[in-house]
Amino acid sequence: MYNNDVAAYRRTAVLFGPPGCGKEKLGNVLVSSGMVHRVILKTYLLEHSDVMQSGGLVSDEIVVPIVDGLLSKFRAEKYLVLDGAGRSRGQMQELLRRVVPIVFIDLPVEECKRRIKKADDRGGRCDDAVHIVETRMAKYEEESLPALHFAMATRSELVHRIDGLKCPLDKAKDMVDRLGWREISFAETEAVPSRREHFQSVSRISRQQAVV
Repeated sequence: MYNNDVAAYRRTAVLFGPPGCGKEKLGNVLVSSGMVHRVILKTYLLEHSDVMQSGGLVSDEIVVPIVDGLLSKFRAEKYLVLDGAGRSRGQMQELLRRVVPIVFIDLPVEECKRRIKKADDRGGRCDDAVHIVETRMAKYEEESLPALHFAMATRSELVHRIDGLKCPLDKAKDMVDRLGWREISFAETEAVPSRREHFQSVSRISRQQAVV
């Protein structure tokens, strides 16, 4: 019963992970290959920006039909990566019904919070205020993480774990390898930080924390 869907969505994947895990940077690396089309779900939910900016999740009644339409619209264009879907059980069930692979960026919650705070200190995204971060994390643990566990329990072959501590380039390479997207390759450019730059940044942060 899944054969047709497997063929239809073999070039499609959803990026999944806690807030601050690095979906945006990973998405940028994937797009830099010239072969991946990245669709950011929240850009289709602007009418509900008040909910998202408060740290909440837009209801499944609104999100699921939009995800369904996006998958149908973009699946024929290159490779498709959807960012922001699967955050509830209802959304995850729709993805599993279509046999869409889930790429789980696994990163400890405390590291996610540190990254979000660092971005906020630099004048980052509007939804990164300290009190909203806690709300976003709580929603992830209450709704999104159980949705992931449901996917792993029912269709584990569709869930691909990526180490969130790796640099964006290595995460991208791991992802395309696990998905079998073998014709995609990457070059280190200004848009794709090298491993050395990534770990130099991590080392600087560790030293600063040690001094404090």
